[in-house]
Amino acid sequence: MIQLFKVKNFLSIREEQTLDFTASSDKTYEEYTVTTINNVRISKIGIVYGSNASGKSNILKALSWLFDFMTSDEQRKPSQGTGLTPFLLDEKSRNEKSSFDLVFYANDIKFEYHLVLDSDRIYEEALYSYPNGRKAKFFERTRDEEKSNSKITFGDLLRLNPTQKLYIKIKCIDNISVMTAYQTSNVEKSGILDNLIKYIGAVVPPALTIDVDLSLFANRSIKNDDECKKFIAQMLVKADFNISNFYVKEEKVDFSDDEIEKLKQFAKLMQRDIPQLDDFIKEELFFTHKTPSYTGDFSYNVESRGTQRMYGLLALLYMLIKNNIILISDEFENSLHYDLFTYFIKIFLANSPSGQMIFSTHNLLLLDEDYIRRDMIFFASKNEYGATQIYRAKDFGLHKDVSILNAYRNGKLGAIPQLGSIFVDE
Repeated sequence: MIQLFKVKNFLSIREEQTLDFTASSDKTYEEYTVTTINNVRISKIGIVYGSNASGKSNILKALSWLFDFMTSDEQRKPSQGTGLTPFLLDEKSRNEKSSFDLVFYANDIKFEYHLVLDSDRIYEEALYSYPNGRKAKFFERTRDEEKSNSKITFGDLLRLNPTQKLYIKIKCIDNISVMTAYQTSNVEKSGILDNLIKYIGAVVPPALTIDVDLSLFANRSIKNDDECKKFIAQMLVKADFNISNFYVKEEKVDFSDDEIEKLKQFAKLMQRDIPQLDDFIKEELFFTHKTPSYTGDFSYNVESRGTQRMYGLLALLYMLIKNNIILISDEFENSLHYDLFTYFIKIFLANSPSGQMIFSTHNLLLLDEDYIRRDMIFFASKNEYGATQIYRAKDFGLHKDVSILNAYRNGKLGAIPQLGSIFVDE
């Protein structure tokens, strides 16, 4: 689970902004909304509100980007840079370093990760853990400007021998993380570092955006896990779609001679081996609809967008419950009826011990739900310089009887669009 995230100088974010998921002293729905790890109480949900172009999506992009950069197994070329985009609306920020700080828990152990970089190289990087409640170093990295390289030191906890350390240092060029260098080094692996990287890979999937088609992910999930298929089928019935079952039909794809020749030419152009054509399998998803007067199967492609979206989301809900993943999502409620949207959240809260949902939304009705605590809610707005600012609902100090929804709609919490006259000539 994520306890704290800080970011500075990334996309629309100029000054340092914070997402703090540490739960407040509020005891509302405590047993469902908060997970306690080593006496630290962490909210299972983080919700970001804000007007269009306020930067609410960018704070989620920053969080997802950091996880990917930290644990990527892709060895970049020096000319590719780090892939970071700083705040571009003033000359000073373009030339300043960006920074990230992350406090998270993996297998009930606290970790802290620190990163300072620009679009070309890394200047500072560090990873610490607290295996016995005391801070222990995994690694520390600082850039030596005179020698134009990085100095990396490793903690005793990793139990790396001199050869392992040397190979990692050689691989650790300016624009990749230490964990990326470790994964691409041809040396004996460290069990403790391997476990952390595998944990993050399993628990933090890529961020979910509104245009992502989750059907292939869901199809793979049910193919590898019968319990997942049973869960999705059960939830589709409960969601009142008149769907009693579903299945994936597979059939071999037969290529024409012209298509085979094009595949060969493409493989040659890409300098790759010609693909095994027997491996090409077409998958088609069907849903069984049942009413008092009719039972029949319909293809996924003719289903409503809401049904398609819910099918994929249910595979993620299964992972939230079974694997306690951290789901980062932009406009999570896209194509879902409000009741279905809140139904999903309630199932998650009631059944996932330590999963976490961090998402943006435009749906204001959620603010009025009694299980949505003020320590879960964040607002994003832009200042006069176009820079994103993030603040937490609980920090306004509103009386517990004051409706957050009404306060937000009345403009008392900011983060709403400042609209002009409805008359076109004014």
